Amino acid sequence: MDKRGIKVTRTSSLWETEPMYVTDQDRFLNGVAEVETELPPMALLDQLQSIEKDLGRRKLIDKGPRNIDLDILLYGDERISNERLNVPHIGIPEREFVLRPLSELIPSKSIDPSKPWKLVQDYLNDLPLGEPLTSVTRISTTAEPLTPMTSNRKSQLMAILNLTPDSFSDGGKHAATDLSSTVLAMVRSGATIIDVGGQSTAPGRPEVTADEESARVLPAVELIRSIPECKDVAISIDTYRASVAEQAVQRGADIINDVSAGTLDADMLPTVGRIGATICLMHMRGTPRTMNQLTDYPEGVVPTVAAELLARVAAAEAAGIRVLAHQADILVNCVYLGAHRVPPFTTIEKLSTPERRLRVICDVSCDPNSENNPIPVYSGYSSFDSPTVAPKAQLEGPELRIIAIDHLPTMIAREASDEYSGLLLPSLLELKDRNTAGVWTRAEKTFRDRVAELP
Repeated sequence: MDKRGIKVTRTSSLWETEPMYVTDQDRFLNGVAEVETELPPMALLDQLQSIEKDLGRRKLIDKGPRNIDLDILLYGDERISNERLNVPHIGIPEREFVLRPLSELIPSKSIDPSKPWKLVQDYLNDLPLGEPLTSVTRISTTAEPLTPMTSNRKSQLMAILNLTPDSFSDGGKHAATDLSSTVLAMVRSGATIIDVGGQSTAPGRPEVTADEESARVLPAVELIRSIPECKDVAISIDTYRASVAEQAVQRGADIINDVSAGTLDADMLPTVGRIGATICLMHMRGTPRTMNQLTDYPEGVVPTVAAELLARVAAAEAAGIRVLAHQADILVNCVYLGAHRVPPFTTIEKLSTPERRLRVICDVSCDPNSENNPIPVYSGYSSFDSPTVAPKAQLEGPELRIIAIDHLPTMIAREASDEYSGLLLPSLLELKDRNTAGVWTRAEKTFRDRVAELP
């Protein structure tokens, strides 16, 4: 498009939908792009149709199968009506596959001058409920895409391969001489993404040189790419250095995982924009050596982190990186461990807005009735019969549901898991005496009491 005088500035997520009108065709992928151009509307339409032709589109049936379909939805605030072009596009109000990506970019824009109070998000909220659409995010050319709203989707599992002596979880555990078996074990255990790191960013860890980091990670990336069983595995390179990231991508890495979101190397974001790689922007203040001293969040943790991440997203866009504006099921995992109250992560008042994208909150180890609850927007617990709970007040905007889990032993840290196992072992050893051992007789009584309560 750049060669045709059309500069793409922002893109929505891609959304997968059933075909509309002519249903005997493959499912659609739909997205919206915001562009800058000096082309007038009809000249822009000519260029878009030329792109369709160059990509092999042949229109045989109106609204029938086609490999690409480019439309002009809006052109600033202009209204255009002729036999070739109608702007705003007449299909916007009735098509979720248009409104969903459009609402990611301009949720608060009016599209009908006769109804200036009705915004894009309002049109989306007015549509009848149907099969949930899902965004489709491709992370590599071979790995399965991320489809968060597909109920029977395959889970994507990331395995961590730290080739460092000092990482807090697995530092020093992965010998170069036995790396193939380590990688294969990860893949055979279900890993679909392998995150390779050669510089520990745990608090207080010393920095290694770029050459040493490269020497650690580049052979591993090449090795993973050479293993036939890893052909559909995505590789993530965990680095904040642009030079290491670019070399890793050249050797087959798919994703750059930068804990600093480009703040520790000024060349990172421009490099990613130039090579067209995928980057994951993480939030961190300062450096690993100073981060623990930069913990003041007077406006609250979530609002401050969100604002600082949005600033990095803006920097990424300015560097030429296409940012996918995900219509988010944002998952908030919260465990309150502090001795003092913290500001709420969010409130009913903050959630009650038509522009809200948050659809799901997951509160782990929750305590909804405590005055210290940092997510004070609900008052009950999830159960097997009712896995989600509603907010405690009516909200403006899209539906919000809360998964409120009062404990989650399957996700506790390894150290806690080991301690729990140690406490459980004596009771397990008494299982052979379950007819007389106190813990087992009490467990059986509880079980029978609950069974007696069943209808």
